[in-house]
Amino acid sequence: MDDIDERLAAFSRLFAEQAGASAEAIENAANTGDVQRLQQLCHSLAGRAGMFGEAALGEAASRIEQALDAGQSPQSLSAAIDGLTALLRVVHARANP
Repeated sequence: MDDIDERLAAFSRLFAEQAGASAEAIENAANTGDVQRLQQLCHSLAGRAGMFGEAALGEAASRIEQALDAGQSPQSLSAAIDGLTALLRVVHARANP
């Protein structure tokens, strides 16, 4: 494995290890009604997830971000947010057996 592959693998592990904290941050923003923070978290997650081969996770985050941009409330997106945080916890669990 060359240096670039090693770095990518390390970043991928870090992404997975931090997925639990990301789930908590998303839940907190949704529960407090902090739409701006929730949008920011979902936007960031959508981009990072794709880079690390987590397409379903990125798509879920992107859908929530777009719905928030369209004016939907976090409360109306609770099922989607629950699904996103569940995916994050699966990613986290894979990295932290």
